[in-house]
Amino acid sequence: MQDTLLDVERPDGVGRIMGEMLRLLPSIFISRLGWVGMKVTDTALLGHVSSHALTASALSDLWTSATGVLIQGRVLSIFVGNAIGAGEPKLAGEWLQLTLLVQACIAAPVMALWGLTTHVLRAFGEHDASLLDDASYYALILSTAIPPRVIYSALSQFLSAQKLVKSLAFIGLFGLALNLLLGLALVLGVPWADFSGYGFSACPIVTSSVEWSQAAFLVAWTAAHGLHRTAWPLGGCCGWSMRVVTRARVFAYLRLYIPAALSIASDFWRMSLVGAFAASLSSTDLAVFTTSYRLMWISLTLAGSLSAAIGVLLAQHLGAGRVATAKRTLHLGIALAVGLLTLIGAGIVLAPRLLASIFSADDTVQSAMADARYSLALATVTMNLAVVAEGTLMSTGRARTVLVVGLLGSWAGQVPAVALLINVWQRSLQAVYFGVAFGYALLCVLLFMVLGTLDWDAVAKEAQQRAQPYCSTQTAEEPEQCIAGSVEPLPPLEPPAPNEQSAPPSTTKPAAGAPNVD
Repeated sequence: MQDTLLDVERPDGVGRIMGEMLRLLPSIFISRLGWVGMKVTDTALLGHVSSHALTASALSDLWTSATGVLIQGRVLSIFVGNAIGAGEPKLAGEWLQLTLLVQACIAAPVMALWGLTTHVLRAFGEHDASLLDDASYYALILSTAIPPRVIYSALSQFLSAQKLVKSLAFIGLFGLALNLLLGLALVLGVPWADFSGYGFSACPIVTSSVEWSQAAFLVAWTAAHGLHRTAWPLGGCCGWSMRVVTRARVFAYLRLYIPAALSIASDFWRMSLVGAFAASLSSTDLAVFTTSYRLMWISLTLAGSLSAAIGVLLAQHLGAGRVATAKRTLHLGIALAVGLLTLIGAGIVLAPRLLASIFSADDTVQSAMADARYSLALATVTMNLAVVAEGTLMSTGRARTVLVVGLLGSWAGQVPAVALLINVWQRSLQAVYFGVAFGYALLCVLLFMVLGTLDWDAVAKEAQQRAQPYCSTQTAEEPEQCIAGSVEPLPPLEPPAPNEQSAPPSTTKPAAGAPNVD
């Protein structure tokens, strides 16, 4: 029987690609939802302590979130995916080791910046000594969670890029449950009647402890189940070696990491400014904006998870030189995103009061959200579509392009549009949401223009360059022979077999006992 594009056994078929995408999506979404749930849990716990505690944590977050984005450039999955696709799995472990070293160098100054919270907040006009002390304490304790956050992020990218995602979902739920139980017990004293908890001071300690526990759990789980074995290098001390760190590799990593981190930072700073516009309207508008942003954040988690799933498949296909399959993966991923976002937009339009009631029992807030439902739905859909497009373009290694178009969409589109609409059209949340939607729509147009004009053969060659194994034996004094510094052209890509059903580039067997799934 002749195979078709819907055949799940055909490597480049629609059925196979969609099946892999939908298998990755739930686990990635659950793992990320666990992180979002921890943040929401902390906010809820502090809200039950006192308004002072909630305000202090919010002030702390203004600075820690603005600088914490510098450690969130998630590009390791690109290198790992390219290596796996090119049939060089051991190279993936080498990139993990290099990532941990580079990230440690970036994390150290970020931790130092968090220690300056008091001075920064005072410089921005906050002079309440009690709030400054508590905000500084909150940031200082949370700075101890940066090392496990870096470890967890790197190891989760290392695993997900190999399609090993089930353990990440389990450990994400573990962290969420542990944070909730410890928070209730130590912050609020639940369920004991004669103990009211330690209040505000315990909350950041609980959060930091949970993040250390999550990272330790993930490392132990990975080692115990051998999830690293196939992609872990040989030699050195249990596979660890400074020989994997070369100047060319560090430069190649930073060429993707720095634009990715700055792009995330720009997004955060821009939305903070949009929030300031909303706050300038009225206290009710600010409450509605905060409530709606929580809904947008949840949908953003879904869009980001879909983008990550698409990125995993794209990186592997490009590393293997399967250009046609990579393009089909992109098209199917965008189509799936449009379908999901259509449903999300319809839900906002049809049930705005129900969605608002999840976060607020105030009828005024619910009514205001219902009035702005069309503009909110448009802003949510365009925001999430932009996130998916950004993630897929990032997976091709075009980090600087993502940064440039992101800056244009944000600072030449969205911010001016919001400012213009609330000052010229009407001072309302609808004006804010329409301005946000305009900026994201502009960003989507720019991103899809870039995706539509990509030279996919060149992108595949670059992915294969990042997966060159001979760099593992080079030193920092010999960068010209390494990945990003190579002056010798790679051999041309071999034409794929019919339907791209040929075997992967490498026929090396995995180590004994190495799992295919977790």
